[in-house]
Amino acid sequence: MAITYVSESNSANNDDPTVNVPAGIADDDLVIVALQKDGNDNTTSLTGFTYQSSLSASEGTSEQRIFTKTASSESGSYDFADIGGAEQWVCGCIAVRDSSGFDVGSVTTVTGSTSITCTGVTVTSDNSKIFAFITGEDADAIDAPDGTWTQIYDVSTGSGTTGATGACFVKDVDSGATGNFTFSYATQTDEMIGTLMVYSPTGGEPPAAEFIPKIIVY
Repeated sequence: MAITYVSESNSANNDDPTVNVPAGIADDDLVIVALQKDGNDNTTSLTGFTYQSSLSASEGTSEQRIFTKTASSESGSYDFADIGGAEQWVCGCIAVRDSSGFDVGSVTTVTGSTSITCTGVTVTSDNSKIFAFITGEDADAIDAPDGTWTQIYDVSTGSGTTGATGACFVKDVDSGATGNFTFSYATQTDEMIGTLMVYSPTGGEPPAAEFIPKIIVY
């Protein structure tokens, strides 16, 4: 069965990042929340979630923090505690379905650049999905490497160098090395952070039926 997902995103300039629970979420969905923001406050706590430190990073005055959980009677919104002052932020949520779980990921940072080349990974299973979360320290659009990627959200808040951008893209991948992926600012040059997360499908393709001739002896 193919992996599916539902999503939600939100943005503002305040000290209380929040994102609604995606419409259509179901129990046992694998939930990802990405906090993508200007300012590095080392935001590592979200109630009910596990902070994924190996998939999170800061670069200069920006940060991208990844949190995960398994859905169980989800409703309302996911709310961060006061981050200590108003800042530009984007908060995205993806609920992954029909997946056996997280496979592999990477995180990459760059400063003073028009693009970020995310470090590729080695995928375990065919028919997996790779999610790319991209944070830009400036308000701008993010361009995917090519047309094989589907944009889930691409949200900017504020204006120019006083804003921030958060984006998420997804594509299907099979087993093996993915190679690197380059995501670009549309117009800006500044700090960027990129996280790749691969989710494996449930089960796999059934084996081809084997034809065994039936021999009747009279």
